[in-house]
Amino acid sequence: MPQQVLMDGEVVTALRRDDEQTLWMQVPRGLHQVQLRGELPGRNSVPLLLPLTPHQVIWRSQDPNWTLEGVKDDGVPESQLQLNRVQSGSEQALAEQQSILPTFVRIERRLNLGLEWYVETRITRLSPLDLPLTLNIPLLPGEQPMSEQQEVRNQHIRISLGAGQNEADWSSRLPVGEQLTLQAVDSADFLERWSVAVSPVWHLEPEGIPVNRFVEEDSFTVPEWLPWPGEKLVLNLSRPKGLPGQTVTIRSSQLEVSAGKRASDVQLSLAILSSRGVRHDIQLPATAQVQQLLVGGVQQQLQNVDNRITVSLKPGEQQVVLKWRDPGAAGLWYRFPAVDTGLPSVNARARIEPSQERWILWTGGPVMGPAVLFWGVLLALAVLAFLLGRSGLTPLKGWQWLLLAVGLSQTATSLMIVVAAWLMAISWREKQQLQWREWQFNLMQITLAGLTLVALLILMGAVANGLLGQPDMQIAGNDSSAYVLNWYQDRTGAVLPRPDLVSAPLWIYRVLMLAW
Repeated sequence: MPQQVLMDGEVVTALRRDDEQTLWMQVPRGLHQVQLRGELPGRNSVPLLLPLTPHQVIWRSQDPNWTLEGVKDDGVPESQLQLNRVQSGSEQALAEQQSILPTFVRIERRLNLGLEWYVETRITRLSPLDLPLTLNIPLLPGEQPMSEQQEVRNQHIRISLGAGQNEADWSSRLPVGEQLTLQAVDSADFLERWSVAVSPVWHLEPEGIPVNRFVEEDSFTVPEWLPWPGEKLVLNLSRPKGLPGQTVTIRSSQLEVSAGKRASDVQLSLAILSSRGVRHDIQLPATAQVQQLLVGGVQQQLQNVDNRITVSLKPGEQQVVLKWRDPGAAGLWYRFPAVDTGLPSVNARARIEPSQERWILWTGGPVMGPAVLFWGVLLALAVLAFLLGRSGLTPLKGWQWLLLAVGLSQTATSLMIVVAAWLMAISWREKQQLQWREWQFNLMQITLAGLTLVALLILMGAVANGLLGQPDMQIAGNDSSAYVLNWYQDRTGAVLPRPDLVSAPLWIYRVLMLAW
């Protein structure tokens, strides 16, 4: 095909066919009418290539068994035309169709169902690539291709594959709804694959054919179906219903106090997770002098009504920092300010940097916090002093040993042992009535004199350390020391934990050491 070529009604014999089986003829200058005649081959479709695209194509047929594809409504053709045989049940048509290798393509549809719905479709030709191919692919209900170059007619999209072209694809929008029906083309010429990626805003309940497999893609599990021709799948979608609960969560809090002589600077840091934009209230003590509010590191305007601070939260996690001043110096007993965060929280931390002019005597609060170990040491020293007083090793009474131990408790344990050994050695020397040789006596006297000198130096050092240094109350626990106290509580109510401590002015400690 063609078997005959006519130009202006006359048969053309000067024809040439090149290596690509393209038929060529020589056309003189001017306007001419060229006709091509021939019998159609025994195929279901016959492609007609148009290397030079005409301005208009008019289709006339006396055989109702054939249709023409590739011409728009206004007669403008595409790059190729295709004659398609209308399927017939006659014996002759069936015999012709059985002798022809059918068109075979794979249709892959991927549905992306989120806030907006999209479908990506890919057509892959599985039959030989030597001939052009024009396909009418049915669209999904409500599908709207986003490319204006695609021709859509009667809810079918026309796809043209040139010779050697393997695949084509397009993207479309889908209307958002509660149900979507997929049905495979009822033809053995098509092999289909459906995959549905559903975002967490939707709950999917498929109905119909079973899932063939699940594919893991990033944080999604995408089901895939491989339907047979004519099979149907109904996708029932619904939005998950929200359960009642709080929209704001405090993931951690830290209350920091920097104690001064006349006032304390307080800072509250909250790690807040909010599921939507809300306004959250934080109640501060009545005496608090609010200075600054920061949300996400950005300073915000204070909305303060009776020290109830209103914080505007955005969806997501953010850091909220409140700074204020608490007037008044810390007295004998100090307790952290009462802060009501408005809802229970976890990971509550409290921290205080006590004034260096205070002598910390006791701490209280959550179990995971600092402890003053000095009182346990003092109890052990009292027991030891009582035993030494009853031992008779020295003329010192129990209360005298205790007084000595209290003064030396701020020194190293080894130095306390040296002083105790010195007192015992002096007492032992006094009780000795033996006759000493001269060199033995001199050696003993020199040893006692040296030990006395060391003991006096230790006592003087203890006095100097007590008058000039800081008292060592052996504070430990949760990374605490005499300079910083830390508490932690895993769960708390709306009011944050309020640790406390007992302290005295440092000058009292120095007076006691001087009296000692």
